[in-house]
Order: sequence, then C-alpha cells, then structure tokens
Amino acid sequence: MKKRYCRMLLAGALLFALTGMKAAAEDEEPFEPVSAKIAVVAPDVTEEYWEAFLNALLKETEELNEAGCQIEVNELYAENGSRLEMIENIETAIDDGADYLIFASPNAQTYTNALQEAADEGMRIIYADTQASLQGTLFAADDFTGGCQAADTLIEMLQKAGVGKGMIGVLSAMKDDQQEQDRYEGFASVMEDTDFTVSEPAYSEGDEQKAEEILTDYIDKGVIALYATGRNATESMALPGEENDIIKIGWDWSPDNKEAVEEGTISVLITGSPELMGAYCVDAVVAIGNNEDLNGLMIDTGISLFEAGDEVVYEELSTEEESELE
Repeated sequence: MKKRYCRMLLAGALLFALTGMKAAAEDEEPFEPVSAKIAVVAPDVTEEYWEAFLNALLKETEELNEAGCQIEVNELYAENGSRLEMIENIETAIDDGADYLIFASPNAQTYTNALQEAADEGMRIIYADTQASLQGTLFAADDFTGGCQAADTLIEMLQKAGVGKGMIGVLSAMKDDQQEQDRYEGFASVMEDTDFTVSEPAYSEGDEQKAEEILTDYIDKGVIALYATGRNATESMALPGEENDIIKIGWDWSPDNKEAVEEGTISVLITGSPELMGAYCVDAVVAIGNNEDLNGLMIDTGISLFEAGDEVVYEELSTEEESELE
C-alpha cells in the first residue's frame, strides 16, 4: 500500500457540507462569491509536506476565483520553520490588512500572543494542523481517531506476522502535549479489546539520549512493537541501532522520518493530509463569507499512512472520492 486516506469529505465539497447551501435551480450558484484578502503563514514550503499544503490551497483558490470569487493570497513562509520569522510574518499580515489569517504550524499553541494581536485587528483565524488557545476554525487530523487507526494498522501487521500477544512500547516526547496524549489514548482504547499489552508512555522530553535509553529498555524487555506519538519520538525510534524484527509505527512528517520509512527503518509512518487541509482552509473563507459561523469548529481531515519502502509523496486531490490511493 503506497498511501491511504481516511477522510470525511472531498475538497470543493466542504462548502456544501459546512453550510448546507444547495442550488435551488440548475443555473443558481451554490454559494455567493466572496472577496477576501488572505495571509498564509506557514513553515518552510521547501519541505514536501507544507509544499503539498500550499499547492492545494492555491489550486482551490484558483478554482474558487474562476467561480466568481475574488480571493487574494499573500504567501508568508518561514525558512526552516523559524519561530521568529513566523511571528514577523503574522505582524506583516496585520500591517497588510488581511481579512483572514490561515496559520499552519505543528505547534500553534506557542504563537497565541501574536495570533491574539491579529484577532484584535479583526482578522479571522483559520488553523491548519494544530490550534492555539485562541479560538478559530481548525483543519487537522483527529488525533484520537488517528490513534485508533494506528492501532488497527498495527494489529493487522502483527496478525500477518503470526503474533497474537505481547507488549507494545510507547514513546512520547512531552507529557503535557495534548496531541500526543490523544494519539496514545485512541491507540490504547483499541488495544484494550486484544491480548496485546500497551505500556504507559515513556517521555523523552526531547532528549535524544534519553529516548535511546527508553528504546533500549523496551527492546531488553522484549516488546513486539513500538509506537511513537510525535515527530521527535518517531525520529528517535528511527535512529540506527541494533537490528531486530520489532515493528515500529510512528507519527508525523519530517525529513528524517520520510527517509526512515522509505528506507524501511520504521514500519509505518502516519502523517496528516496536507492537501485536504490546504484546500479546506480556502473553502472555509468562502463559507464564513456566506455568514456561516465556523468559529470553534474542528474538521477532521484524516491521516495518510506510508509503509516501509513506500515513497512519501503527496498527490493532488482526486475528483472522485476514494478511501485508498494505491
């Protein structure tokens, strides 16, 4: 399997799903065209994940403009995901008088103060991937559901390997990271109904040496699989080490994690679906412009799964709904 989407909706259909707007007649527009100035603040788009996000966002904008909208997009990207540059880009969006701020970040919570300044200027906040404590509209994978899907995937792999019981070690980075907690809880909830035992998360606190010690301890205890709940934890799990048959499944795109799954160092990589996030963010602008209240709404854009040896490539959205792309 090269790639699998677990998703609710297709880009372009979001307007109808969110607003319930339908054409009353064959020649009637299903939505009122809007005019809007959008600032997109995101990490470095030279990384494939965020590049796919941008491409989908721009493609959806082009299609909406062809349908009568007048949407202007100002692309503001931070080299290497620089925190300082991300904050400066939010300030640029404020100075430019943007109507909407689409903020894409794996750690939006750390930018709450800067985002509050944007909101105080009347800007509507639309989040991709994660959300700050400041309320807005979020498009991201539902982490609890994704954890459940990760567990289903691992169970299937273990069954194929003829393994019906044993301990699964869990590696997380930070104890207070709600995203990682949700991924663990979803995973553990599925495993409760099996003969597998799931450890409590062991926290590396971002310390590479500590992560290696945790992994070594798990291996010494004879775990049959490892589950990493975040980017840093997955990177640690993929570090070169003793050869073994332990199945390793982990979350989040990064250059190191991409390389690890393509080379087979980890068994499964779970990421979000950046194409859906990008397209939906622009659809939300049109829905809000049609007087729909989306504030506080979270839309699950699903996950993408890549198995060992797969090429990690994000493709353009299909015009036909599919649950799997092979």
